[in-house]
Amino acid sequence: AFKILLQKQRTILNLSTLSNDEGTNALMSDYITEQEKIVWMYSAYLKTQIFKFKRIETFKIPLCLKVGFFLFVGMNIKLDEFYESHNEPNQSCLLALRDIILDFDINLAETIKYGMPCFIYKKKNFCYLWTDKISNNPYILIVEGRNIDHPLLVEGNRKRMRILSIDPNKDIPISDVYEIFYKALELYKSI
Repeated sequence: AFKILLQKQRTILNLSTLSNDEGTNALMSDYITEQEKIVWMYSAYLKTQIFKFKRIETFKIPLCLKVGFFLFVGMNIKLDEFYESHNEPNQSCLLALRDIILDFDINLAETIKYGMPCFIYKKKNFCYLWTDKISNNPYILIVEGRNIDHPLLVEGNRKRMRILSIDPNKDIPISDVYEIFYKALELYKSI
């Protein structure tokens, strides 16, 4: 329910931006940010509960429940290992980014490519999650970033992709992430 509501609210936010309605824009932006924090906290809590269940010895769970449970969890073991291999605060930040990305659009799916989480939009690579080798900060690697104009996207030595660096010790700039994702989705829809 929150997902549908947030999508409609983001549409209103975009329309208010286009019409230069600063009052509505400020209200919607703050309201969306608070709702996203609530959703993130619920998701993070539920994930900790799911990880506890995943550690139950398999012989104690009847086969029919085990199959249904693992279909429900739906996480690839390699993806679990990727997220669990990071120390705090990076682990929480990467898991939060994962939720943000997957909640952004129903057509986004997660897989693993090149040893890192890859998010696919209708069979096309959309973005990746990784950590910087020097700063060790997580970042979102936007596949079609060269076609997106946003001040937080950094080119580096890449021709096609751009990165959005995230400081794991600060709040995730969700509105900027969504703004970039909206631009990327518009691009994917036009291809």
